[in-house]
Amino acid sequence: MGRTFPLIVTLLFVAAPAPLTAADARQDFRSAAGSARHRDPTFQLFAQSLTPADALNVYAEVLEKLGQTHADPRGSGPAVLYAHGLTELDRALDDPIFRDAHLPGTPDDRRLAFQRTLRDEWKARVPGTVRDARQAVYDLLRDGQAVLNLRTPAALVLEFVCGACQGLDDYTQFLAAVPDAVAALTTVPEAVLIAGHDGVGYLRLSAFREFTVRELEDAVTRLRGDGLRVLIVDLRGNPGGLLQVAVAVAQKFQPHGIIATTQSRTPEFAARVFSSDSGATAWDVPLVVLIDGKTMSAAEVVAAAWKEQQRATLVGVPTFGKGAVQSAPQKLHKGALIVTIAKLFGPLGKPLDGAGVTPHHVEPDPARQLDLAVLKALEMIAR
Repeated sequence: MGRTFPLIVTLLFVAAPAPLTAADARQDFRSAAGSARHRDPTFQLFAQSLTPADALNVYAEVLEKLGQTHADPRGSGPAVLYAHGLTELDRALDDPIFRDAHLPGTPDDRRLAFQRTLRDEWKARVPGTVRDARQAVYDLLRDGQAVLNLRTPAALVLEFVCGACQGLDDYTQFLAAVPDAVAALTTVPEAVLIAGHDGVGYLRLSAFREFTVRELEDAVTRLRGDGLRVLIVDLRGNPGGLLQVAVAVAQKFQPHGIIATTQSRTPEFAARVFSSDSGATAWDVPLVVLIDGKTMSAAEVVAAAWKEQQRATLVGVPTFGKGAVQSAPQKLHKGALIVTIAKLFGPLGKPLDGAGVTPHHVEPDPARQLDLAVLKALEMIAR
C-alpha cells in the first residue's frame, strides 16, 4: 500500500540533514582515523597491557601479514612500512595527548631532539626484512627509553604498527581487539510505491550482507505485484559490505556485461572479472539510483556497474571513492588486523578508489534529491 510522497522526503531529510560531498566524507574519514587512538581509552589500556617484547612481536606479525596479503605488493615491503611507522611516531610526539599519556614530564628540548633523530639517522636506516625492521624498532625504543621519560614503551612500538597500516591506505587498520559480530538487521528497511505517482517505487538498500539478496527479491516481487513501473534505489549512506552480495544484487537488474573487476594477490580476487549472465531472468524495471558522499565500496560497485552499463540514471552527488576490498578481522597474538586485499574497478576499467562514481544529475541538497529522482522516474514512464 502506498504512502504520501512528502512523508518519504521528510524521513530522508531527517536521516541526512546536510549535504556531503565525496571530498568532505574522505576528509572526515581521515581526520577521525588519524589521532583517535590517542584519545581512545580502550586502545590506551591495550598499550599499557603490552610488554615491549609483546609489542615488537605484534609489529613483526603485522609486517608479515601486510607483506603477504596487501593489494599493493610494491608498497608493503619492510622498508616502506618501517618508514610509515617513523612518520606516525613523529606525528604522535607532536600530539600533547599522546605525550601526556606516555611521556609525562619529558622536556620539550629532549623530545624535539629525539624527533630530529627520527627524521635524520633513523630515517636513513633501511630494513631489508621483517626481522631487520623489528630490530630497528627495538633499537629505536632502547634509545627512546634513554632520552624520554617513557611511561609506556609499547605505545611507541604501536605507533609503528598503526603507521604501517595507515600508510598503505585509509582502510587497512590495526585493532586492539577483534570486533563483536554485527547484529542481524534488515538491509532493505524501506520498499514502497510512492503514493500519487503511479508505478514509481522507492527501495532503500542500507548495506550488502548475506541476506540482502533474499530481502531484495521479496521486496521487488511485492512491488511488482502492486504495479511497479520504475524503481528508485536509494544507496545514500550505504557503506558497502560483501562484494559478492553486491555483485549478486547488480545481476538481479543487469542482464549481461561486466559489473566490476578486481586486482589482488589473493586467489579469490586476483585479476577477477565479475559479470552478469542473468539474461531474461534479470528484472527489466527501469532504475533511478540515489548516491551521495557516504555511498561506499560495494555500493559504489553497484552504482558504477549500472551507470557504465547504461542500466540506471544516477542522481545525487559523487560517491566516497572507496575502491577497496578488506579482509575480515584477522586475529593476531595480540589485537587484530584488517587488510585491504583487493582494488576495485568499474566495468570500463576505471578505478573506484579516490574517484568514486559521479551521478548523471548532480543535486547537492539531500532534501531535493528524492524529488529529482521522482521527476526522472516519471520521465521514464512518459517515454
